[in-house]
Formats: sequence, structure tokens, C-alpha cells
Amino acid sequence: MLRGMRTARGLSQEDVAQMMTAAGFSWRQTTVAKTEAGARPVRLNEAVALAYFFGLTVDDMLGNTPGSEHVSKAESAYRITQSLTAHAELRAVEAKRRAERAAQEHEESVELLRDLERRREAARHAFREACDLEAAEEEAAELRWGHD
Repeated sequence: MLRGMRTARGLSQEDVAQMMTAAGFSWRQTTVAKTEAGARPVRLNEAVALAYFFGLTVDDMLGNTPGSEHVSKAESAYRITQSLTAHAELRAVEAKRRAERAAQEHEESVELLRDLERRREAARHAFREACDLEAAEEEAAELRWGHD
């Protein structure tokens, strides 16, 4: 049933795993595969989260929904749209997190560049002073040797 809901919405197993992870579950792609194969049980809180993501109720997922075909199709379309919206919201939240991490990394990189520029300038200044000192010592030595 999970496979059918997932493929009907064009989602990969990795997409479902990411949605569940964002909801606080430790799901990986392999968890989705095992769940689809019936190789692992689904806990009630996981079923509730899956139902939410797919725009269904747990009863809907279990096939316990009475109703006319027209109502069922309209409700299904609504729930699919709701599911896709939830998925898009999760993707937007994750994209925002990545953008915030990138902004932080950018700030750290800029600060590192500034620090390195200060160090480079200090090293350049020290080098010039050392060269000037060496030149002065050579000049002094020449003057001493020249006066003897």
C-alpha cells in the first residue's frame, strides 16, 4: 500500500524517508523498502505521519473509507494535493536550512579571509622591516670596512 501511495505521487523511497526523517523518525530509504515489502511493521505514530504526508487518514490507508465514487475521487484529489503541499513545505524547510548553513559558512569564510589578509599584511610588513634592517646592517658594515 505504501508503494502505491508513493508511486502515485511520483515520490521516490528516498523522498518518503526524508519526509519521515523531517517528522522526527529515523527512516532511511531501506526502511521504506522494508516497509513496502511488509518486512517491518509500521508503528501507529508512523502510520499517522505517513497518512498526513499522503493527505489521508489512517482509516483511508487501511481501506476503511465508505463513500460514493465521486466524493472519493474528489477527496482523493484533495488529499493528493494536500500530500504534495506537505512534501513541498518539507522541501522548502530543508532548502531554508541549507541556505542558512551556506550563509553561515559564507560568513565564516569571509572572516577567515579577513584574518588571513591581516596576517599576510603583518608578514609583509615584518619582511620589509627585516630587509630594511639587513640593508642597514650591510651598509653599516661597508662603512666600517671602508674606513679601516
